[in-house]
Amino acid sequence: MLRWVLIAMAGGALFVSSGAAADTPNPKDAAPYPPVRDAIFVRNWTLPTYDQLGPVGPYYPERAAREGVQGFALIDCMLAANGRLSQCAIRAQMPEDAEFGAAALVMARRGVVQALPRKVDGHAVASEDVVVQVPFRLGRQ
Repeated sequence: MLRWVLIAMAGGALFVSSGAAADTPNPKDAAPYPPVRDAIFVRNWTLPTYDQLGPVGPYYPERAAREGVQGFALIDCMLAANGRLSQCAIRAQMPEDAEFGAAALVMARRGVVQALPRKVDGHAVASEDVVVQVPFRLGRQ
């Protein structure tokens, strides 16, 4: 029997999955995978700049900032035509214990992080499911 093996690297972690060829789904039957969008940071001019914490500013998890930990969060969201995110949930975060996912959810809820909507015929799509990558990097970007 023909078998397949999938190996993927994510932030230094190795994931291996295998299954029978007959179990492999037909891509035409699968729902389209949500596109990954880069986060756009919206500056709140009433808050201090927090330059040492990069564009995430005051939302950088305290312990991660203190220990110099950097990473990212992936959040599943509904993206509106104006770039605002809603109905977000954590998909992944690296490193796992840095609380970047929770911080990304707070930033999305407050409108601090947004994304560019897809355009069709020159108009932004009213709403779509997306995955937003929110980087957590120390220092100026």
